[in-house]
Formats: sequence, C-alpha cells, structure tokens
Amino acid sequence: MNKILITSNLSRISGHFVIKNANTYRYIASKPSVIRSLEDLSKLESLDGVGPKLIKRLIEKRTEELNIKNELEVLKKFQNEEGEVRKLSLRKFTRPAWILLIMSSTVFLCCKYLWCQLEYNQREQEYQQEVAKLEKELNLLMNQENDRENNKKWYRRWF
Repeated sequence: MNKILITSNLSRISGHFVIKNANTYRYIASKPSVIRSLEDLSKLESLDGVGPKLIKRLIEKRTEELNIKNELEVLKKFQNEEGEVRKLSLRKFTRPAWILLIMSSTVFLCCKYLWCQLEYNQREQEYQQEVAKLEKELNLLMNQENDRENNKKWYRRWF
C-alpha cells in the first residue's frame, strides 16, 4: 500500500487527492491497493507508479481470457453447424431412399410376375403331358374292352 503524505497544499475531495497550487486544482487519482485487472489500471490517471511487467501480465491475462471466450464461441458454432449438417444429411437422403424403395419394389414385382408366369407355363406343359398320357392309357383300355366285347356273341353283350 502506498502512503501519501498530506501536506498543506494537498487535500482530499470525493476520494481523490487534489493539489492546491496557486489558483489551479489538479486531481490525482488514488491508487487502489492492488491492481488486479485492466479495468483497475484504466481507473488510474497516469501509469507513473505501475511497472511494465504488471501491465504486460494484465494484458496477457486479458488476452488469454478473450482467446478462451472466442474458442468457446467457435466450439459452440461448430456444434450448431454439426447439428445442422446431421439434420441436412438425413433430409438429403430421404428422397433418394424413397426412390430406391419404389424402384426396387417395382423390379421385385416384375421379377415375381415373370417367375409366376414361367412357373405357370411349365406346370401347364407338365399337366398337358400327363393328360395326354392318361388319355392314351384310357383309349388303350377302352380299345381292349371293345375288343373283348366284340369277341363275345351278340346276345351276351346285352346281359
């Protein structure tokens, strides 16, 4: 703490020391006990009693505070942009996803139709072959029965 001697030409007015000199008054700001920030330094009228190392330290401290504040703002900005990008990326792929779904469904249904059509044609051919085979067998049996009946006498055919 700096001690200021009050002499006959110094007086205190509203917290400041005033030098009475002839007919002029000059204010000398009272030096705070400890200078902790640049704001405390700015309250002083002159920097006569303040060391350059203290000024440098205060400037570096304030610069560091501002840098940290700016870094936090940049990080918040990046987080907001990242959130927007995530929302945007989902919106970006919604329409192509629907188009892919519709196209794949169409292709699936076309392939299913072709599969069913080919399977139907194949089974139809198999059934026609089986019917032809059974018709031949039936005709053969009928011919054999007719031959047996033809060998019988005419009056036995009726009974």
